[in-house]
Amino acid sequence: MVTGRDDIHEDEADRTSSGDGRLGWRAGLFVFGVAGLLRALFLLELSRTPFFPVLLGDSLGYHVWAVRLAEGDWLGSQVFYQAPLYPYAVGVLYAVFGADPLVVKIGQALLEAVSCVLLATAGTRLFASRRIGISAGLLASVYAPAIFFVALVQKATLGFFFTSLALDLMSRIVRGVRTPPIWGVLGGVLGLLALTRENALVFLPLVALWGGLLLRRAGPKRWAVGIGVFVLGASVPLVGVGTRNLLVGGEFTLTTSQFGTNFFIGNNANAKGFYIPLRLNRGNVVYERDDAVALAEASTGRALSPAEVSAFWTGQALDYIRAEPLDWLGLMGRKALLVWNHVEASDTEDIAVFRRYSVVLDTLARVFHFGLVVPLAAVGLWLTRRRWRELWILYAMLGVYAASLTVFFLFARYRVPLVPLSIVFAAAGLWHGLEVVRHGARRSRLATAAVAFAAGLLALLPLTDVESQKAATYKNFGAAMLESGRPAEAIGFFEKSLEHRPDAAEAVRGIAEALAHQDRHGESRVAFERALALTPDDPLALLGLGQVQLLEGRTDAGLRTLAAAAQRAPEDPRAPFRIGMHHAHAGDLDAAIPWLREAAEREAAPHAARLELAKALYQAGRLDAARAEAAWIVQRAPTDLGATLLLADLLESDGAFDRARQLARRALRLDPGNAIARRQLERLAERGTIGSGPGEARAPRAR
Repeated sequence: MVTGRDDIHEDEADRTSSGDGRLGWRAGLFVFGVAGLLRALFLLELSRTPFFPVLLGDSLGYHVWAVRLAEGDWLGSQVFYQAPLYPYAVGVLYAVFGADPLVVKIGQALLEAVSCVLLATAGTRLFASRRIGISAGLLASVYAPAIFFVALVQKATLGFFFTSLALDLMSRIVRGVRTPPIWGVLGGVLGLLALTRENALVFLPLVALWGGLLLRRAGPKRWAVGIGVFVLGASVPLVGVGTRNLLVGGEFTLTTSQFGTNFFIGNNANAKGFYIPLRLNRGNVVYERDDAVALAEASTGRALSPAEVSAFWTGQALDYIRAEPLDWLGLMGRKALLVWNHVEASDTEDIAVFRRYSVVLDTLARVFHFGLVVPLAAVGLWLTRRRWRELWILYAMLGVYAASLTVFFLFARYRVPLVPLSIVFAAAGLWHGLEVVRHGARRSRLATAAVAFAAGLLALLPLTDVESQKAATYKNFGAAMLESGRPAEAIGFFEKSLEHRPDAAEAVRGIAEALAHQDRHGESRVAFERALALTPDDPLALLGLGQVQLLEGRTDAGLRTLAAAAQRAPEDPRAPFRIGMHHAHAGDLDAAIPWLREAAEREAAPHAARLELAKALYQAGRLDAARAEAAWIVQRAPTDLGATLLLADLLESDGAFDRARQLARRALRLDPGNAIARRQLERLAERGTIGSGPGEARAPRAR
């Protein structure tokens, strides 16, 4: 119990029962069962919703990456831009069980149940108290944000597991297990955590220092072996990834190449502490690397390596810090507060929206959220402060990781490694706090209450626009429904988005796009005009409005609107492509060709605009230019059937029959039933091999 001098003592029975530092298999099984059951019920509830199979943002990116891995592309071709361990883990699951995200979610539920047991064992050892250990495990079991992340194809669950495993290993070391294998395993676990959450690299020197201090009395040999094995364990995964990056990208990068980009996003004149994409309406993971590279190269006027791109953005952030030091200090203060705030800063999916579809999540989220963990953990830190010599490493890990988040920007999933560290102290705070209430002196009770109140107040500060987060999630679901060809459901989600933010222009634009998909052009035009009234320069709204105006027969207005969209989004090929295709269908090739050329210069693969440009040049009789464009596509995309057929036709027109025959055969291999390729081969067979080089050009055939 707690005396008037604030000394912490465990109840004798509790100390005796857990003096060996063991949780006990029954208690462990109980924690696992509670955690597993709650997560299974949550997934069952969500499985009945229309968005359960939908993958958004990074989830979709990880899924696509994992599918590619499962199909055999394990090495890849570029320096990693995102932490690789999670997609590789998912790739292994896909290779074994098939590419089904449900397998990932079930696996995450089981892995998190194991994490809860690991926290229970860690708490038991760290505080020599089974009841604190069980409380830590149960608190993790009912912690609503952790349950929420199980339903996403996101690396948060993996980060939770590795942090919990590291705590379990460290608690064993605290209890005296200091053999070389445990140091090697701990180093490996922290290395894997860094490949899940890059800023967890800050743990490595800190834990190495802690280990060195613990081993200093064991003699130079044991010290050297212990620290050497720890470093070796951490190096295996990190050096492996660095070597892979060197082989495929020419640069030895331990984790990823996105440090500079993330540092800039978190430190610039427009930063608010959350993610803001480098380009407007380009927040999708698909664009992140490309935009970072394109903007850096446009600014420097030369091609840049991944390390040079990172250095460019780091320099941009440092320029802002030097120019506006007071503004930056204010920004850092805001981010430091956000780290400990109760609101889960969402990326593409908000926990508050998921609560509406799950009784389990909604019930637990009312109590068991970060706003409860923070004050309990603060109490635990306060009441165990006399054990700082034993527990300082945990204090330091909390501090340095929080600082690493403050340096960049915040999503809820980024702070996941803080949660297991906080939970073990929260469990200690719960029991020690009860002892203070029951037996502590008045001064002790007041001090403890003051700590809890201050920490709770800090956690509950209104720093986040929660309504905007809900609106963004519904908007994202609507966009996913629209992309999957379900416009009616999409409209429902967009309307829910507007309930939380009536001025959400993206949701209004989504409704307009969904109406256009249903051929309700008049209603769609009105909705697009409303979206533009909210954000007059939105290029996507201009693009949609222009297309609807063309469909309504308002040609001049449609072309003007599309031209405005092309001007406002100079990297987007869609508006010039639409204008070019309109002129091409109208037979005005002289007007079509410049617009199609502009679209071709803007687009990445696939090369639809360039192919249409080649066709327009062909129809205009500009055969050399058409051949050059078609050859450009075939060289870069040998499986492009349209470009292959067009180039074969152009080469035949030019008298290069052998090369035309090769391309026609390739087209048949790509599409064995293609009648155009078959007729072309039959025609070329009549010509034999005469004229295998350039010959007399024929007039282009109509296509």
